[in-house]
Parts: sequence; structure tokens; C-alpha cells
Amino acid sequence: MKKIKFLHGLLIVLLTLFTISFFAELYNFKTFEGEYLYSHFIINMSISLIIIIGLFFKQRALYSIIRKGFFNSTIHANFKKAGLFFLIAGFGGVVFDVVMISKISDRIVELLYSNLGKDFLLIMVGFSLFILADIIQNGSNLKLENDLTI
Repeated sequence: MKKIKFLHGLLIVLLTLFTISFFAELYNFKTFEGEYLYSHFIINMSISLIIIIGLFFKQRALYSIIRKGFFNSTIHANFKKAGLFFLIAGFGGVVFDVVMISKISDRIVELLYSNLGKDFLLIMVGFSLFILADIIQNGSNLKLENDLTI
């Protein structure tokens, strides 16, 4: 349980930093309007917001584990929602980066390739959370059956 509490605290710090970064980007957009296309800004901010929402649901799931134990329906639902948001952010990022790579032929392409790696990592985290949610659901069903037989 100590590791989950540590992970929960780390996730709160990460969620706070991502939220501060999100609002800092909103503030900085006013300063760099000429250098940054509005559509790119909207897409990047949307992906960042989706990641923040995913982190929030993951934090809620860990909080439920700390308060209620490992196997209950709220943990399953929160991990499933977090996984869905990470998948949406990952696939959205992949589509955006592929479109940008096809349009740009500068040194920025190297940066976009590294962004693709981050997007695929988000997709893997999303699928991992879906698998974890299914394991938790199966565990809660087994726990319920065990409690009924006793």
C-alpha cells in the first residue's frame, strides 16, 4: 500500500505540474501569436487537456484503492476512463504528427518523430490501463463470488 500511496502523491504532483503548464501555454500564446498557427495551438492544447483529464481519472482510481481496497467497481470505471483518455490523446497526437510530417520538410521533422514516440507511449499506457481495469473487474467478481460462498 505504501507504493500506491507514493504513486498517488507522485500523480498529484504530476497533475499539478501539467495543469500549471497548460495555463502557462495559454498565457504564452498571446506573446507568440505570429510564430504559432492557431489551429496547431488548439490541437496541442486539446491533447494536453485530454491527458490532464486522463491523469485525473487515474488519480481518482488510486485514491479509491487507498480508501476502499483493490477490488471495487469505481476503480474499474476510473481506470477504464483514464485509459480511454490516454488512447484518445495518443491517437490524436499520432494523427496530428503524421499530418505535420507530411507537410513539413525541415529540421522540425526530427522533433515530430520524437513526438510520435511519445504518442505511441500514451497509446501503450492507455491499453495497459484497459487491461488493468479488466483484471480489477475480474478480481472484484471473484471476490464477490468468494464472499457469497462464505
